[in-house]
Amino acid sequence: MSGRLAIKAINLEKDYGRIIALKGISFDVKEGEIFGLIGPNDAGKSTTLRILATLLKPSAGRAEVYGHDVVKEAKEVGKLISYLPEEAGAYKNLTGYEYLEFMAKLYSKTERSVDKMLKLGVEIEVEFLCDRVALINRGIIVEVGTPKELKERYNAENLEEVFMKAVAKMEVKF
Repeated sequence: MSGRLAIKAINLEKDYGRIIALKGISFDVKEGEIFGLIGPNDAGKSTTLRILATLLKPSAGRAEVYGHDVVKEAKEVGKLISYLPEEAGAYKNLTGYEYLEFMAKLYSKTERSVDKMLKLGVEIEVEFLCDRVALINRGIIVEVGTPKELKERYNAENLEEVFMKAVAKMEVKF
């Protein structure tokens, strides 16, 4: 495969005091390549992904996404990637609406655009807005996806436009 280098991990390590989650993992992933991390529970797969997604800092080593250091250039890396973990983690106790509000605040540039997105989210009248994230069907969570995936799915420049296009799509379905 002749694609450009998308991910580079060099001697990544992560320790939590007495627990070593990663010990010197190195790999390259080219653009367009299918790459998997396979191993038993607690082998460091999720830790590796969290480092690449800029959610954790490595204890040693370094990683790059399209040439951007995941620690020194975390904002640039964030513009290039999406991360959708299998488990909702800290979000489990939020309602669908609270999660929507959290994501809107995280990815919006102005308070006005947060309000617009929340209003559109409520107008959709999705039944799971009052449910706890932990109780929402996994398929729905995957369908919702992450902000970057949503922008790509709806060919939109910003999340406001995503919400408008999503509402239009739902109106067609019903």
